[in-house]
Amino acid sequence: MNKKLTLIGIDGGASKVSIWQIIIQKQRSTLGKHHYESVYSHQPSFNKNFRPVPVEKQLINLNKNIFDLMPEEIMQGTAVLSAIIEGIEEIWKKNDKLPILIGIGMPGLKTLDKRGISVMKNGPRIPNFIDHLMKRIQQIGIPIIQPITTIGSDADFCGFGEEYAVNGLMKGVNNVYYLGGGTGVADAIKLKGTLLSFDTIHSWMLKTWQLRTTDGISLETLLSVRGIAENFTKLTNDKSSVNTLQSLNARQILNLAIEGNRAASTVISLTGKWIARLLYERITTLNKGWRSLPYFCIPKDITLSLDHPYYGSIFDRIIIGQRTGELLNSHGKNNILRSQINNTIFQIINESIHLNNEVKTQYLERLNTDLICISNLRAAPALGAGIQAWKNYIGDDKPIKLTND
Repeated sequence: MNKKLTLIGIDGGASKVSIWQIIIQKQRSTLGKHHYESVYSHQPSFNKNFRPVPVEKQLINLNKNIFDLMPEEIMQGTAVLSAIIEGIEEIWKKNDKLPILIGIGMPGLKTLDKRGISVMKNGPRIPNFIDHLMKRIQQIGIPIIQPITTIGSDADFCGFGEEYAVNGLMKGVNNVYYLGGGTGVADAIKLKGTLLSFDTIHSWMLKTWQLRTTDGISLETLLSVRGIAENFTKLTNDKSSVNTLQSLNARQILNLAIEGNRAASTVISLTGKWIARLLYERITTLNKGWRSLPYFCIPKDITLSLDHPYYGSIFDRIIIGQRTGELLNSHGKNNILRSQINNTIFQIINESIHLNNEVKTQYLERLNTDLICISNLRAAPALGAGIQAWKNYIGDDKPIKLTND
């Protein structure tokens, strides 16, 4: 790698940003020693009582290409940008103030030119994101090798990182589905050996956040680690004996469930069942096209195709990553969340009216061995963002050999 620049990969989540220096050499690449992470709530302009504009209204505005931002939404966007700028400046200073090259992934739907965020379920819209970011970089005086042109998808970069990292779980496998959970949910997919954006398969498979239960509840609310905490709070809200437990995070709630706490057990059991149902939907949709499963409903204005280029395929691997992956990796054999997922998906596949016996057998025989894998690559989105920026910079579409410290 050119010694005269600093490559930076940015994973901007809904509640915090993670920024890594990335080292790429001819035959080997690593995460650098410089890393910055910050939650947006530490910024002066952050409003802890901020509530995003309803998604339905955001989508209407997107279709009209109108962004009537409220002042509080602008201020919340400023908090996001300030946290990112702080991280960029910190890594730049620690790396001898060398010129930088940046790749960035953010959640939410992007504007048509991919330079802004037009729809955000868990945060503010920032339609002129890249313009604001570049202006702040220039104001500080940070030299940048190549202007940032677009925002990538944090979900796509999860797949990119898993594909190119030496310990990534997508490499060398043909058909893979990736589910990452944090504040929201990230979907990534690889089919017939090629990484695909969910935006390119939207005619036959939807992103998790687009799916709802038949009761109208967003699946993202049920599956994310943030959702686990929120659902626990709702369940315990009127019970004074457990009021002190309401601010717990997902890991603490899982601990309580293992200890026998009834409310925590209920929430963890529900989460496991819905993760299993989602995985079954992915399995079924890949093999037989979208089916009207009894668990889900989709937006009324969307019609999914029953046919697609990968019809009849099966997944070689299912990856669960980010904080949900960490949750599943804890407690070993005593992890009741993982047991709930396995038990539920075994039952659903076994009783499926959509999958033939051969497909059922292939999945069930591997369910307790190598079908569902837990990723330890928390930095996958930042790594993927940096790799993409580097490939764009050198104009090289060949795979990059990577390793990860």
